[in-house]
Amino acid sequence: MDDLTFSSYNARGLRQLKKRRVLFSFLHRNHFDITLIQETHSCMDDGKIWQSEWGGRIFYSHGSNSSCGVCVLFKPNLNYKVLKTHLHPHGRYIVMDFQVSDMVVTLVCIYGPNRDNPHFSRACKTFYRIFIVIRLYGPAITILYLTSN
Repeated sequence: MDDLTFSSYNARGLRQLKKRRVLFSFLHRNHFDITLIQETHSCMDDGKIWQSEWGGRIFYSHGSNSSCGVCVLFKPNLNYKVLKTHLHPHGRYIVMDFQVSDMVVTLVCIYGPNRDNPHFSRACKTFYRIFIVIRLYGPAITILYLTSN
């Protein structure tokens, strides 16, 4: 299997159809296998519509229609198996274990609070001990840890 390609974006809201189409088109043109998106502003009602527009599987941790929300998009033809997921109930993070060929991937996509929140920070300490931070832009953090069987 070739290397997996990842991308990560702070969308600052994806509720507008035109904005989603531009982003989804960009992602398809660039052939990313997995994309992590923070600040989607997604709700339960958006899931099926956005997944249909994307053409592949999307995993969500929904926020509200005006804040929070993260999602993980898998390229439509990617052959993978989800082993475990953990979703924050208010759209702050997704923790996911999945397998591609003989590689097991643990992926964490976090959208942190704009203001210091000790409760959220304590909840995430485990992530910081276990994973390698690969992107940190203000409140948006994408964390990735790879292992092989």
